[in-house]
Amino acid sequence: MESFNTIKAREAFEAIAAHGVEYKDWSAIIGELPMASVLYLLQYGFAQTLQDAAAGADDKAAKMNGRLAALRDGTVGTGRTGPRMAGLDKIAWDIAVDAVRAAYGAKKAKWPAKTDEVKAIVQPIFDANHDRWLEKARAKQAELAEMANGLNINL
Repeated sequence: MESFNTIKAREAFEAIAAHGVEYKDWSAIIGELPMASVLYLLQYGFAQTLQDAAAGADDKAAKMNGRLAALRDGTVGTGRTGPRMAGLDKIAWDIAVDAVRAAYGAKKAKWPAKTDEVKAIVQPIFDANHDRWLEKARAKQAELAEMANGLNINL
């Protein structure tokens, strides 16, 4: 019988494996990276988010504690613009972005560098074909779940 932690670890892996990360013109799918790279990104991201929270603050410890609390309760990334996408919608969004980016590349069109410009292009396409993107996201999630079941990860 699997332990609670093993089950939770598999669920976490399945949830993040299809997740894409982006920075300007560069992107990667977490599930395609070696484990050492994923662990590096987690450590770097953790340190960076705490540093960002404390930047310019008089009470750095209070800001870092606030960010850590937000990480623990799942509210990090919310604010004046609202919560970020998560789960199946995020996977669907990443697939839509990749598809639209590929269409731009096929036509030799310049892909925008700014996130708000990408969103302005992709959002109407995503909304108009939402069910299609969700279907693709479910298929990607199932594929990754099948892959994860075959991994022997000792956590």
